[in-house]
Amino acid sequence: GAQRIGEGHLSARVMTTRADELGALSSEFNAMGAKLQELEELKDAFLAKITHDLRSPLSAVVGYAGLLEMQTEGPLTDKQVRSAKLIIESAGYLSELIDNILDLTKMEAGRMPFSPVPVDLAGLARTVVEQLGVKAAEYGVRLDAAAVPPGTRVYADEQALRRVLVNLVSNSLKFTPSGGAVRLEWARTPEGFDRVGVRDSGIGIPAERVASLFTKFTQVPETANVVRPVRGTGLGLAICKEIVEAHGGRIWVESVYQKGSVFHFTLPPAPRA
Repeated sequence: GAQRIGEGHLSARVMTTRADELGALSSEFNAMGAKLQELEELKDAFLAKITHDLRSPLSAVVGYAGLLEMQTEGPLTDKQVRSAKLIIESAGYLSELIDNILDLTKMEAGRMPFSPVPVDLAGLARTVVEQLGVKAAEYGVRLDAAAVPPGTRVYADEQALRRVLVNLVSNSLKFTPSGGAVRLEWARTPEGFDRVGVRDSGIGIPAERVASLFTKFTQVPETANVVRPVRGTGLGLAICKEIVEAHGGRIWVESVYQKGSVFHFTLPPAPRA
């Protein structure tokens, strides 16, 4: 009971029939667990409401700004068009932040179920490269997944795995200068785990920042806006960590400041039938 509460299962209780001091302590512990569960439910209800209440006006803002950008109500000056684009970009950033906070809250509470199946990693890596290829070209960064052998299959929730790859590749692209490269990699560990990597020739991460990199809302001031203007929620890597650990794997980064980084994560093999 106590261990399960410590793991986040707030509905668990310590079972006891004792009438002594230990029994009284168990009752107090259960009361604390019930209070924590109540607070957790209140927090979730608040997040659900605030998310809904923010999404509706955001949709209206994006819609009307889009009409302005298309100049449906008449011609605009170049400055006005740029302003409309900025409104759309800022609303998109806020929408992403709302979605990420809500999803991360669900993951941390163990209420976002994943359904692992055999996934074609090579095919998924190519899809991610195609999805982010325009951004890579805009940045002048070479992006490829040639190091993932054709036919490579891993055991994971496909949509969750796609999210991890998109987050990691997007992050590497932001911090890799023009002329650099980002590539996806794969290897099989001696324990039989699949190890997936995203390697970049970017500006790297100071050693003292590595330990907190996967903590939510973490930003690295030494690298912000060094390569290009960067806007992020500070939640992408925290979400990656939650997804990978929910699959029974782990995630880490190897980085040399001013030289580049490799983000690794592992996925366990499919269970035996």
